[in-house]
Amino acid sequence: MDLSDPRYLKVIELAQKIGELLVRYQSGNLNVESKENDRFNPVTIADKEADAMAREAIGKLFPTNAILSEESSEIPSDYSSDVWMIDPLDGTKSYIKGDDSFGVHIGLCRNGRPVFGVVNVPRKHLLYFGEVGRGAFVLAQESRRQIFVSATKTLSEARLIIRKDSSEVRPSYEVIDSMSVGKRIPSSGIGVALGLISDGSADVYIATNRRLSKWDTCAPEAILREAGGEVTDLLGRPLDYKQSELRWKDSMFASNKILRAQLLEYSKKVLEKL
Repeated sequence: MDLSDPRYLKVIELAQKIGELLVRYQSGNLNVESKENDRFNPVTIADKEADAMAREAIGKLFPTNAILSEESSEIPSDYSSDVWMIDPLDGTKSYIKGDDSFGVHIGLCRNGRPVFGVVNVPRKHLLYFGEVGRGAFVLAQESRRQIFVSATKTLSEARLIIRKDSSEVRPSYEVIDSMSVGKRIPSSGIGVALGLISDGSADVYIATNRRLSKWDTCAPEAILREAGGEVTDLLGRPLDYKQSELRWKDSMFASNKILRAQLLEYSKKVLEKL
């Protein structure tokens, strides 16, 4: 694999090992708790063990780099240097339900921009990775291929990734549901969603979750950017990973770039409903 740092291969292997751990835990007692007394924000023993495994391994591989992980209280004070952003279990709610769309995100942010990322979706046997300047790839069924976004030009032709059935109801969903698109693809987890756009299987994803944070987007954004796509906030601005806030206040959308102008019309309406 043509990566600029041989240690990145170890990171890919780490994501695979964490995926194996999550698969083992999924059918057992997950000891589910709620974070911050928010029933829509659960955490399991699998989240915690995956977090510990990820931070220990990254700390050994890159001892001078900072680490931001969803399940750790250790928060970097500066995001202008190299910061690893980790979501050890993306899609915890669907994971608890037994869904297969959960994933592992490990991304590197350099000077406020994602430059390397790996997203492992173990139950789907998909592993996406990419490094800016060196391509984006997917490992599927033990084969590897380079991936690129689609050339879809209009929203009327576009394949829109939508949420699977959720117990949460948000006014912003009405706007997304009203979009005139070619096809709707139900999916759980932002890693899977951006992976589908990266490999050309989908075109558009609009996130309305205000709990969405840096660790959710860093790894998949690095992959999508190198596949030719983009991630922006709902006003079309690049995500600012140097900001002190961990969460994305205005959420985000992802696309193949060609659809950006058309998407802004809808994303501004979504923003009004948040």
